[in-house]
Amino acid sequence: MPLRRFAAALIGMAGVVLAQPAVTGVANVASFALSPLPHSGIAQGSMFTVFGSGLGPASIQIVGSFPLSATMGGTSLRVTSGGTTVNALMIFTVASQVAAILPSNTPTGDATLTVSFNNQTSAAFPFRVVRSSFGIFALNQAGSGPGIVTDPNFVPNTLVQSANPRDVMILWGTGLGPVAGDEASGPLPGELAVDVRVLVGGRAAAVTYRGRSGCCAGLDQIVFTVPEDVEGCYVPVAVVAGTVTSNFTSMSIAPSGRVCSDRLGLAASHLQQAQTAGSLRVGFIDLTRTQTTFVNPPPIPAVTLRADALSATFGRYTVSQLLASLSLARIPAGTCAVGQFRGGQLNLIDPTRPTALDAGTLALNGPRGAKSI
Repeated sequence: MPLRRFAAALIGMAGVVLAQPAVTGVANVASFALSPLPHSGIAQGSMFTVFGSGLGPASIQIVGSFPLSATMGGTSLRVTSGGTTVNALMIFTVASQVAAILPSNTPTGDATLTVSFNNQTSAAFPFRVVRSSFGIFALNQAGSGPGIVTDPNFVPNTLVQSANPRDVMILWGTGLGPVAGDEASGPLPGELAVDVRVLVGGRAAAVTYRGRSGCCAGLDQIVFTVPEDVEGCYVPVAVVAGTVTSNFTSMSIAPSGRVCSDRLGLAASHLQQAQTAGSLRVGFIDLTRTQTTFVNPPPIPAVTLRADALSATFGRYTVSQLLASLSLARIPAGTCAVGQFRGGQLNLIDPTRPTALDAGTLALNGPRGAKSI
């Protein structure tokens, strides 16, 4: 073979290798629970998402009608569990992310998946198939902060459309469990045989329906009644399906009326101002004093160190950003919220970011004189 043709063949082979899809993660499409957290398993019949590179076309393709297909835009996804291989039902595909429904007849246990795109197949990626592992959808589309909760007329619960105690509400998510029938052909609404508890502000809510929605395959809804004596703009909400606790989101509950008011956060007047103007400028100023005492063995006296710190941030939120944000959250006393983070990250990162504003120089006047930042 001439040298030029040989070099061209090597370049072509390299291009094929580079084009191979690579999977970096698998998660419930609503909760995005990180492995190996207890709720990171993928439930039979649930919607899940695959992250990586080279998974699909450059422009996103989304399913538009039934029946669902095992192939979309040149992308397909195969799952092997318990010696059985099934084709996932595609929802959308793009180069960095694929979403699909895990067929209800997939055996539970340790499993692997592969993604194929344009006749190239990824290496097998491990994950776990479970019967139930519910994920609550959130307004920020990242599984945290205000959840997707609606009233019976499908009006979303937000800071400006709060629920009241004893209201009947609908919680939306995926992962309650498997269904019988052909999932590819369309929705299969109906109650599912799974023990479900909805915790609102740590209190159990009365549940009147838990099952598939009538609109979409893989989409679950839970109908519940808001408990009494629970209120707040960011009341934690979680679901226990079987023995697995979901991600924690929040909902807005006012004692009366529909606009929430938080004495430690945004007042009703601030929310009304945001609705009128289309946005709201918000500032955070944090004064912190840290005191550490080192106790030494006698006769060395104890040593106390004190440090003061001042920080401030300012930003402009649009109304939609404000309603989806968790950075303004003040959970009611006596409740508990749970979040997830990676590596050395010590606090939750809000996916909803305001437009930063330049406040210039801030002046602090105190007993020890003036300071500026």
